[in-house]
Amino acid sequence: MPLNDARVECEPLVTSQCVIILPANHRLARKHVVRLTDLAGERMIQTSQGNFHREMVAAAFASAGIQYEGSVDTPTGISACQFVAEGLGLAIMDPFAYRAVRGLGIVARPTRPALNLSLGFFFPANRPRSNLVKSFVQATRTAVASMQ
Repeated sequence: MPLNDARVECEPLVTSQCVIILPANHRLARKHVVRLTDLAGERMIQTSQGNFHREMVAAAFASAGIQYEGSVDTPTGISACQFVAEGLGLAIMDPFAYRAVRGLGIVARPTRPALNLSLGFFFPANRPRSNLVKSFVQATRTAVASMQ
């Protein structure tokens, strides 16, 4: 999110602070907070071209005056974390992706400046939601609330 399209109804789910995903033995893993300037020269796993998250991270790197050097493109945060575990680079992701795969010898640290990512549901505008969709939304809200 955000998505500005009259054909789509957006329902916010959560806004969370992104984290940097690192191999547990990486030099920056000892830090409690990782500054974006600490990432100069690091290879980054990045989400696919045209993804809002990728644009946000690239803009943050540019604001910090460092080059965003992508080594691998991937469509999901979970696969980005898996690539980090394999030593292919570092990734800035939402904390939910990290929690799903945190047993892979990787760690997550907050970044400074903080990068916030808003997640939500997208529905066709002016179309009723089925009971299954309503149940899915409620189950997702419950799961996210339990992770915060």
